[in-house]
Amino acid sequence: MKTHFYKLVLGFFLTLFAFNLNAQDYEYIPMVKSGVQIWTTTTATDGYMHYNRFALTEEDTLIEGLTYKKLYWFTDSVINPLTSECIGGLRENEQKQVFYKGSAGYDN
Repeated sequence: MKTHFYKLVLGFFLTLFAFNLNAQDYEYIPMVKSGVQIWTTTTATDGYMHYNRFALTEEDTLIEGLTYKKLYWFTDSVINPLTSECIGGLRENEQKQVFYKGSAGYDN
């Protein structure tokens, strides 16, 4: 009888512990935020590594009546405004959905 009681108590506390783990605070981190953000992607073609870097800047642009943050593509190790190419923009709405709108030739 005691072992049955101990198993019930142990099961009860394990269940409470599991619910406590699921109830941890969650802080949403937006993808489109202030400041310059840089992402790097790599691809291998014929044995050569190609590094593509994308930078989301604080510059705003208006596309079809909506405000987007400018998205640049560059291959240097740091972003250079003279050699970087604006490929479109990103925006995030109140429902935390992220939208990309490409410039001419970059629509995907």
